[in-house]
Order: sequence, then C-alpha cells, then structure tokens
Amino acid sequence: MDLRVADADDKDGCYWETKLRIACHSGVHGRVFSSDYGGPLPASIAVKGINYSIKAGERFADYHRLLVPGERYEVIASMPGHKPKSTVILLGEEAMTLDFVLDPEITGKESLLRSGCIRGCDSKSRLNFVDFLKGPYLGVSLVLIFVLAFLWALMRRKLSLNHFKHRQSVAPKRSGV
Repeated sequence: MDLRVADADDKDGCYWETKLRIACHSGVHGRVFSSDYGGPLPASIAVKGINYSIKAGERFADYHRLLVPGERYEVIASMPGHKPKSTVILLGEEAMTLDFVLDPEITGKESLLRSGCIRGCDSKSRLNFVDFLKGPYLGVSLVLIFVLAFLWALMRRKLSLNHFKHRQSVAPKRSGV
C-alpha cells in the first residue's frame, strides 16, 4: 500500500478517492455466529495490542476492521454469555475474511431450563422476526402472503367444484322407459 502524501496540484481529489478505495480492501472482515442456534451475534471484535474494539452489526453480525497489511495480529471475538474466541492471522496485501462461531456459557440450571428465547428474554428479542419483516423485506413479504392467499383460494374453489360434480355423478342413472 502506498502512503505518500498527495501532490499540491491534485485539485479533483482523485488521489484521496483512490486511497479510500484501497483502504476499504485491506484489513479483516467477517461475521460472528452462535454455535447453539446458528444465528448472528453482535459481538465485540478486538485486536490484541490495539486499544480499540469494534462491534459487529446488530442484524447480520458483520464487521470490518482496518489493519496495516503484512503484520501479524491476534483477533478476539467476545460477547457476554458466550466464551470468547481468538485466532492469530498474518495479514497479506488483500483483505482477509475471518468468521467466528462462539459457544454459549451454560450453567447447570440453564442447561436444564432452556427457554425459547435466543438472546435473552426481553421484548426486543421476541420481536426480531417482526423487525425483519418491517425492514427491506416488507414488500416482498406482503406480495408472498397475497400470492399464497390467492393460490389457497383457487385450490379451495377447485376442490369444492370437483366435490360438487363428483356428488352429482355418483347418483344412479335412471333407465329410459
């Protein structure tokens, strides 16, 4: 990566735009998942020796950490209620993908009395599915529900017509005199 200072005659900002594009393609990125249900976890990502951690996204648990290429780093993923995991990487010139799967810390009582809640039992976690439908997939969800209701109505109508025709044809035919 070239870190030279921009020339004074760079009036259109092309130099800094190029540097920004290069910076976006360096470092480490990935996602954090839970091992017990496979869902995303908004965990904290820390790099040993750097006094700053980042938090993975709430919905998809994705993260991106800018790091200098050619160095060795220990990356640590942690979340309350889960065992932290760490790995050592040697970062090359390109960005590296590093996904984490965190194991929950389960006590004796929790293993016997597991609730249906995914991340605690607050009202926010119970409404994750509703929040998902309210997001960018609302239109798709409504169209899918409409199509399924239409198909159900057609099938129900077809079945009732077939049943009515079948009941008429079952009756014995009268012989002509």
